[in-house]
Amino acid sequence: MPFIGIKTNVSLDGDKKAQVAKILGKEIALLPGKSERWLMTGIEDGLYMTLAGSDAPCVMASVSIFGSASPAAYEALTDSLCDKLGEMLD
Repeated sequence: MPFIGIKTNVSLDGDKKAQVAKILGKEIALLPGKSERWLMTGIEDGLYMTLAGSDAPCVMASVSIFGSASPAAYEALTDSLCDKLGEMLD
């Protein structure tokens, strides 16, 4: 079962969390053999987080899977998650 954990200093309402979870469900399919059907997600919002000394909006995503995928698949997932989360969380 894959797991994607999100931590952000942005506060999210229930609808926004559901939207983020839905995006994560679509994005996990970039890894061969993985799908939303077995995906577990965790979203922690409103945390005190800094990046490079700034408390501007930021997000940290952690992906855990059983098995492995190609470096290209991991890169595609990373690129897509960064883009999608950046759009959704400003």
